[in-house]
Amino acid sequence: MQRSQNIALIPGNFLDLSIDMRFNKILCYSVLHYLQDADEVFIFIDKALNLLTPGGWALFGDIPNQSHKDRFAQSERGKRFTTEWQKMIAVQSTSEGEQHTVNIDRECVVFNDDLTMKILMHFRRQGYDTYIFPQPPDLPFGNTREDILIIKHD
Repeated sequence: MQRSQNIALIPGNFLDLSIDMRFNKILCYSVLHYLQDADEVFIFIDKALNLLTPGGWALFGDIPNQSHKDRFAQSERGKRFTTEWQKMIAVQSTSEGEQHTVNIDRECVVFNDDLTMKILMHFRRQGYDTYIFPQPPDLPFGNTREDILIIKHD
């Protein structure tokens, strides 16, 4: 673990780690959608929230929401974006002579509105405040991803 005065970076599989520290802020960015299923997502978030001090905040960011992506793809702006994106990919593929893909060796959880709302409601029932935020549309996947903020009461 690397630690400075205000930041602790904890490498490794979070689900397997034993952490005896408490934090007033936790940032987990672009991770949740690589978990195996919804059960693992709830276990992960619960473990993170148990590390919060009273009044602490946990931000789970860059969550790809398939429902959000579908709504965007059906909008006029989304259709224009898709057309431009496909043109850009075609130009890159032609100029580079190859296509690049990312391979994941196992199935991962798929986020949609239902799962996102289940997360919000589950943790609200446990006494946390929960919020969902859109990402700025100028980010690479800002039109299809969201952030979840969970706050532990004092």
